[in-house]
Amino acid sequence: MYTNLWANTPRDIMTFAEKEFPKGTTVFPFRTQILQYVKDYGEDVRHLIEFDSEVLKVEKLQKQWAVTTRDTRDPVKICTQQFDAVAIASGSMTLWLR
Repeated sequence: MYTNLWANTPRDIMTFAEKEFPKGTTVFPFRTQILQYVKDYGEDVRHLIEFDSEVLKVEKLQKQWAVTTRDTRDPVKICTQQFDAVAIASGSMTLWLR
């Protein structure tokens, strides 16, 4: 985010249904307020997020999905894990696969 960024969208439009912005947040929040809000919102699922990974393949099995990733810090380390669902989030869109 830009250093002096203020939202041009009211906070009520950006609010997740499960979590309100903290009391006292301005109608058009400053970038640090938005960043903290998003960090706080994601804290409950942080343990499920894997960073520094490149997704090599997503493959549908019978009742699960196989996801093959490579560790970007150690490119030799390749791992395949199975999941009940997969979320693909590019930043501009999110796709859920079940």
